[in-house]
Amino acid sequence: MRADDLARIDLNLLFVFEAVMQERSVTRAAQRLNVSQSTISHALNRLRLVLKDELFIRGSGEMRPTPRAIALSTAVIPTLAHIRAALAPTDFNPAKAVHTFQIAMTDYAATLHLNALVQTVKARAPNVDLRIKLNVMQNVWSLLDKQEADMVVGMIDQPPDRFATELLYEDGVVVVMAPNNPLGKKPLTLENYAGAKHVYIPVDGIMPTHTGRIDRVLELKGLVRRHVLTVSQFALAPPIIFDTDYVMCIPRRVGEMCSELYKLKVVTCPVELPLQPTRIVWHPQLGNDAANRWMIQILHEIANQPAKGPAPKRAR
Repeated sequence: MRADDLARIDLNLLFVFEAVMQERSVTRAAQRLNVSQSTISHALNRLRLVLKDELFIRGSGEMRPTPRAIALSTAVIPTLAHIRAALAPTDFNPAKAVHTFQIAMTDYAATLHLNALVQTVKARAPNVDLRIKLNVMQNVWSLLDKQEADMVVGMIDQPPDRFATELLYEDGVVVVMAPNNPLGKKPLTLENYAGAKHVYIPVDGIMPTHTGRIDRVLELKGLVRRHVLTVSQFALAPPIIFDTDYVMCIPRRVGEMCSELYKLKVVTCPVELPLQPTRIVWHPQLGNDAANRWMIQILHEIANQPAKGPAPKRAR
């Protein structure tokens, strides 16, 4: 690009490009930037003229980026994040702040903490918006690198070394079942547990192509369990378990919530497993950002509260 072409690019055009790139929609980009759709379309046309590329093509209900747009995004989006960080105030006043947090969460983390997070933000920071990205663990590190997520919250054993992390808590596992399930009438043995009908929900929300931790432990003891149902969303499972003889092994905190909200029976898991850490992970570039530090503090606070979770779909 020539110097005179570069001078013709309004910085606002790059913010429009970022919004369309991340939202894949002119409508959502307009809502995100609080402008009209025609403003977004006009800005895109100006940028197309300068860059001599279509940038986005309509198709299958979304704006598809061209190879030129994809290449441009890898440089532009991190640069805009640096600009925002440089111009951001050194303090964060939640009562007055106008801000959007993009938080990636595993399904279990959202089940436990999203309700409390929403209520806390609503009360303390009325002009702060939350964009929650669920079950994106397969590409979450890329989201952090591209500044498409401010942080990730979930059961994470060890994030890549390039990221910063704080431990929220460690949790064991329990088994939940219907209150009238015969397996709950006496201590659950390893053999009886392995022979039960299991509901499986991966802690990272990624549908498995391999067996989980419990299955590997059982295999060492010559046992195999049957997954009669595998789902990626926790909320689907409790009503099914209540009406069947299925069992489910889940983190202890979620099990306690199942007991309170869904009236499921909670018993000790006979499989010995190490405690599983739930962490907050973020990019070091945002380590000194006052808004992010505030959100991390809030997450620590709600992690120490009793989990209320979502309202159950049926009452018994």
